Amino acid sequence: MIDEDLQKFSESRVMRTIAIASTQCASAQFKCSNGRCISIRYLCDTGNHCGDHSDQQFCDPYHCHRLAFQCLNGKCITRRWFCDISSANNCGDNSDEQYCNISSSVQCPSGWIRCPSGSRCIPSSWVCDGLTECIGESEERNCGNYTAKTQDSDAKSKLKLWFLRRRKPGSMTDRWGSQVHRIAVALHLADNSTFDGGNRTGEEIRYELTTQLLHRLAKDRKMSSQELALYIHALLVACMDPRDFYGDDLVRELRRRVEAKGNYTNPFLILALCNAGDIMTARDVERVTAAYDSQHRPFWTDCQALASMALSCISSRSSVSVDERSLRDMLQELKRRQFRNGTVDNFRTTALVTQGGNRYTPSSLDSHTRAICDISIIKMCPKRIDHGLPV
Repeated sequence: MIDEDLQKFSESRVMRTIAIASTQCASAQFKCSNGRCISIRYLCDTGNHCGDHSDQQFCDPYHCHRLAFQCLNGKCITRRWFCDISSANNCGDNSDEQYCNISSSVQCPSGWIRCPSGSRCIPSSWVCDGLTECIGESEERNCGNYTAKTQDSDAKSKLKLWFLRRRKPGSMTDRWGSQVHRIAVALHLADNSTFDGGNRTGEEIRYELTTQLLHRLAKDRKMSSQELALYIHALLVACMDPRDFYGDDLVRELRRRVEAKGNYTNPFLILALCNAGDIMTARDVERVTAAYDSQHRPFWTDCQALASMALSCISSRSSVSVDERSLRDMLQELKRRQFRNGTVDNFRTTALVTQGGNRYTPSSLDSHTRAICDISIIKMCPKRIDHGLPV
């Protein structure tokens, strides 16, 4: 099931995913699971326009497709019914008609924007998606700056659906499997609202993450340091405190292990400590720098990318002095290893190098590859975690 699928998410599967994603539908179309292209307006209208029902698959209050319309009461309907000629109350709370012709004094709901004309509110995710919903001046004008953002969002949506389709049916206690700590971070990277209050997917993962980790701690306190770091990152994105996990301070335990190590420390552990808000020291900088220079180590480029991310984190989130020139030199060295299309060796290494270099330079990867790298990167370095901020 999902355990095996995630473990087998190899370079060959990534390449096949890119090949499929590269066959794109028009901007105002939805790509069915079978490859057919249909109008976005057919999503979630209860009809089987794709032929495989994939256009109706995510149309419930907990998983409403972002290109459909989610009413303020949570109901998921086709956007064809939004501000339609009939003015019918399809939502039940009238939110599909309530903001279609408003005065300047009416505020748009959270997550919506006002049309250029000022007389209508629409969900902000609909801007520059290829369909015009505003009257008068269109929200689809001057969309050049939105192109990359829209493509990136589409690619992440596809990968989010990839995980959701592989969730096990049945009991809530074992739907995500043994890789739930990685899946938690992956879904957060693909959709940072996953662990918002009321999100059923986030609630499922948070519950399963808790029961799994409690079982691991009770059964075997000898879990590897890297697995401990993975759980810390997962707890952070799930809005749980790794310093007080049912009485266990996982951050302090990871720090104890780091201090007990010999000459070499995996920079991923330092990155986890930094993301968790642990106090960084000059010795941590030395550890990370030494890892960067350890050319004899297996997967040296991976370690260099992790070391660069750890140093970036220490530099931005602590008072410890980091040589910014050396850090820039590290990131430039990583960038020089990228091929013209932005890749480096395999996709895991590409993911690490891309994330490591994002601090100073924009990625040259296309949006589909970049989103796939976001998922690949969780195997070693879920970097983009905002410690202390609700997600």
